[in-house]
Amino acid sequence: MSDVSLAPESVHIRHFLRAEGAVDYDEKSSYTLACEHKMKASQIEQIRRRYKREWLLIAIDEMDDATTTPRRGRLLAHSPHRHDIYERSRRYPHPALIVYSEDDFPKGFAAAFHGA
Repeated sequence: MSDVSLAPESVHIRHFLRAEGAVDYDEKSSYTLACEHKMKASQIEQIRRRYKREWLLIAIDEMDDATTTPRRGRLLAHSPHRHDIYERSRRYPHPALIVYSEDDFPKGFAAAFHGA
């Protein structure tokens, strides 16, 4: 069993979709693949502040064209385990951001950047 949590609004959406027969996904992917449009877009930094020491999967709604930095998005899933979020992201067919909620990575993780 994975530790992935869906955004709180997904519980109601998932039950509605199952009752209506609108989706044929497993319990946790029904929100991610069918309902992300129902979430309200928020600033990426606001989403990050809501969670402590978790990996986040965020649908990208608005980008800063000058810096190619995501500005606004909708939380799709969160988990303390990076591999859960990467697995979930593989099933999401649109642009998404995977980010850690804290400024410092957990022990054993690092970031690498490639300059042009």
